[in-house]
Formats: sequence, C-alpha cells, structure tokens
Amino acid sequence: MRSVQTRPDAKIYQEIIRTSDCHSPSLLLSELANALWKTVRFADLTRDDANRLLSDMTSIPYFTSDDTLIAAALDIAISQEHSVYDCLFIALSRTLEAPILTADKKLRRKFPDDQFVDIKPG
Repeated sequence: MRSVQTRPDAKIYQEIIRTSDCHSPSLLLSELANALWKTVRFADLTRDDANRLLSDMTSIPYFTSDDTLIAAALDIAISQEHSVYDCLFIALSRTLEAPILTADKKLRRKFPDDQFVDIKPG
C-alpha cells in the first residue's frame, strides 16, 4: 500500500485539504484509520505518524453523516454496479454540487459525468 505522503502529488492534495472547505462522508475517517493501521502493521509508518495523520484529517471541517447519504449512495451503487463506499462520495458530491478530490482513477472512469478536482503535479 502506498502512503499518501509518498505520492508525487501529495503536497498538492495536502494544500487543497488545508486551504479549502472540504466535505466528506464520515466513512472517510474509518477508511483512513484502517489504511493507517495496515501501513503501521505491514510497512514503515510509525504509530506516532499514524496518529498525526489521523489528527490532520479530523481537522476537515465538514463531515456529513453517512445516514443522510446512504439511500442515494445505494441507488447509485445499484445502478452503476459500484461499491456503496465509493458511492457515498459520489452522493455527497452530487448533493453539494461540488467536485470530488481523489486520486482514484477507476472512480473517475466509472463516473465520467461527475465533477472531479483536476490535480496537476509540478
């Protein structure tokens, strides 16, 4: 698993998160904590670094409860044959009429009509 911090465009993502009014389904915290746990367990991330990264992410000002998005996410997931987890982000984006910040190329390809933040490294 590749850490977000080792991505060539990591600083761009971090700057966007730091300077923008980012919104996220509350699921993001569970996904992040699980990814950090795996990275501590199987790679070279320290417990202190994992806790710092989690703390950084909890500073996102706007977490939307998944229960307000779940019906729309399920509908999208069924119609697009895609995971409900990812569709929570699609549902939130559509609800807010805001672009999605992600490095997930599969998600971008699966939902070409949705808005995504364009990241241009360098």
